[in-house]
Amino acid sequence: MKVFEGMLNILYPNRCPICQKLLPIGTEPDICEECKDNLHVIGEPKCLKCGKPIDSKEIGYCLDCLRQKHVYEKGWCLWLYDACVKSSISRYKYHNQPCYAPLYAKELLVYYKDEILKHSINRIIPVPLHSKKLKQRGFNQAALIAEIISKEMDIPYDPTLLRRIHDTKPQKALTHKDRYRNVISAFELVEDASIHNLNILIVDDIYTTGSTINSCAKVLLRGGANKIFFIALATGKGLSI
Repeated sequence: MKVFEGMLNILYPNRCPICQKLLPIGTEPDICEECKDNLHVIGEPKCLKCGKPIDSKEIGYCLDCLRQKHVYEKGWCLWLYDACVKSSISRYKYHNQPCYAPLYAKELLVYYKDEILKHSINRIIPVPLHSKKLKQRGFNQAALIAEIISKEMDIPYDPTLLRRIHDTKPQKALTHKDRYRNVISAFELVEDASIHNLNILIVDDIYTTGSTINSCAKVLLRGGANKIFFIALATGKGLSI
C-alpha cells in the first residue's frame, strides 16, 4: 500500500492550493510555507459585525454594515480576497478541486476555532446551492468545508435545513441593491426543521455585502433559531464612511 501511495504521489504530486507550486514528494497536502507567510489573514482593525478589514478601529463597522441592517449576530472571514485567493477559490469551485476543502477548513480553524467555541454553536450548515448548480459543479463548495469543521469540532452538521429555491445570478456581477434583491426570497426552511433556540453557524466561501448570509439568517430566525453566525474563507476590504 505504501509503495502504491508513493507511486501516486510521484505521478500526481501535491500542489499548494494557493500558488500551485509542487510540494516535496512524501509531504502531506498543505498550503506552502511561502503562501502562509504572504496570505493576507484578516486582523485588526476589522468590522465588529462582519469581520471585513477596515481603516480605523474608531469607526467600528464597515460601510455595508452601517447602511444595511444585518440580522445575523456576527461573522468571521479568513483572508482578504486578493488575486491569489480569488484564483485558488475559483479552481476549487469551477475546476473540480474538492481536495482543497480540508486545507481551507484547517486554516479557518487555526484562526477561529476559539470563536466558534465561545459562541456555543449548536449546528453547522452551508449556504445551499440550487439543485441546477449542484448538478453542474458536482459538489457544494461550502458544504465540504462545513462538514469538515463539524467533524473537527464535534458540532452537528446539517446540510438539509435550508434549501435554495431560486437559481440566483452570481452575486459578484451585481450592484449592491441588486445583490439584495437577488437573494431576498432565495431560501426556505425545510418542513419539520427543528432549530428552536439553536445557535447556527453558516459556512460560505466568499462574503461580499452580506446579502446572502442575511437572507439565510432571516429564514432561520423566523424558524425559531436563537442566533446566527457565519464564517467565510475570504472577503473584500470594508469601505469606510
